[in-house]
Amino acid sequence: MLYKKNVEKSLKTELFKNPTSEFRGTPFWALNSYLTKEELCRQIDVFKEMGLGGFHLHVRTGLENEYLSEEYMELVKDTVVKAKSEEMLAWLYDEDRWPSGAAGGLVTKDEKYRSRCLFFTPFREEKHSGINDYWVNKKENPIACYDIILDSNGFLSSYKKIGENDEAEGTKWYAFLELANPSSWYNGQTYLDTLSSAAVKKFVEITHEKYKDKVGDEFDKTIPAIFTDEPQFTRKAVLNNSFDKMNITMPWTDNVPELYKEMYGEDIFDTLPEIFWDKPDSAPSVHRYRYHDFIAELFATSYPRFKSPKTHALPVVFGKSATAGITTNAGNTLQTLKISGKCLILDIFLLLFLKNFFPCVCAFVAQYFFYSSKKILVDTKAPPKKFDGRVG
Repeated sequence: MLYKKNVEKSLKTELFKNPTSEFRGTPFWALNSYLTKEELCRQIDVFKEMGLGGFHLHVRTGLENEYLSEEYMELVKDTVVKAKSEEMLAWLYDEDRWPSGAAGGLVTKDEKYRSRCLFFTPFREEKHSGINDYWVNKKENPIACYDIILDSNGFLSSYKKIGENDEAEGTKWYAFLELANPSSWYNGQTYLDTLSSAAVKKFVEITHEKYKDKVGDEFDKTIPAIFTDEPQFTRKAVLNNSFDKMNITMPWTDNVPELYKEMYGEDIFDTLPEIFWDKPDSAPSVHRYRYHDFIAELFATSYPRFKSPKTHALPVVFGKSATAGITTNAGNTLQTLKISGKCLILDIFLLLFLKNFFPCVCAFVAQYFFYSSKKILVDTKAPPKKFDGRVG
């Protein structure tokens, strides 16, 4: 429980005059350059002098100590010991920079855990034309081919699956399963396949469980929670114009066809084009709805709902997600967080078009999804307008 004093019948006036650590600010503490115990403890003293209640141990670009090495873990333990002695809180952070999932590339050294996408293109050969080098094709043959015919308004007149070598009456489109290319941001590896529960399990084993082994005796004490930042899946790309011939991507993982058939009793490849083109007169497509709902549920099942037997008691604080998960699939994920008793971070940046309603959004989330604990953390880059700090 993050705010243990909240179970009391009323909060004492003295607590408002001199708040204890859990009611004070806890900044993201950028860990970069070469870290030493002496320098870390000195900076914690500065936090204390500033009136802060603790810190989030946030690895940033420039860290010279090897991430998750024994040396690094000893330094984490040193900060926890120091925080405890100062009656402060040490919030953990589960990634080398962000987004959470790759463990600084330690997980995705194994190709089976790497991020994937459905790569849809009208180009059989130079299929990467017009797109960056984020994706690399690992299979020479497409997983499906389609004959797409549009009407004069750009609506989907007809479509059908065809063979790779068959001629198309309209435009021939190819579907490929592709893996992410290695990137320096992930230390020469890639991001995680967050739609795969096996990949997420490996990430938790390498990170959360390692923290448990090193500083687990302070879980729910000096360490109130672990912050997982911006978990996401492949960006959903759409055509700029229905007549465009361009490369587009959608979230995917290896067992999507099998899981989709289990859920809906249908072959996802039979109706795949309806994800990308509107039906005549923009009629609703149940297959498009099913795909997006399926991916959202698959993400929520694989990432937020995963529980490690070793670390399940440690609350996980979810940071905002710019491309998927917490934000764009809020219904599925918020439901998950309520069930698992985890917390949510709302970022004003992601509520750009709702900024004037920010207090209402916070109150709604706190009351509807976290009614049993009446708590919510707010990650802000600027003070919201007309927000007096009250929730509920």
